[in-house]
Amino acid sequence: MIHLVAMTPLTLLLSAPLLIALFDAARHLLLLKDLLEEIGIRSNTPTVFEDNKAVISIVANNAIPKGNSKFIERKYLQTREWIKNERMNISFTSSETQVADALTKAKYGDDFIKFQKHILGPK
Repeated sequence: MIHLVAMTPLTLLLSAPLLIALFDAARHLLLLKDLLEEIGIRSNTPTVFEDNKAVISIVANNAIPKGNSKFIERKYLQTREWIKNERMNISFTSSETQVADALTKAKYGDDFIKFQKHILGPK
């Protein structure tokens, strides 16, 4: 169950870059899935893990208040259609368990060791 997040113009404005990133990741994910299917490799519906509830509300629940969509180009909302048509799923994951954060944010101490083990595997 995905819960709605209160959407203000500021929340929407701050979510716009994350929607663009989600669109790009989903687009590449679906291109790879289609390529694999062309060569005969079937796979399950892919899931994108997102750690921003506002972004999930926008794409999974169509939660943009009237008049506030001017912050987002239409093409970046294509992710909604992919989810609706079951080409992909989106699931919430906390920032603490978001593996991609280790590639984009500085990690120190125990967090660094945890993500290092998760990405590289145990020694």
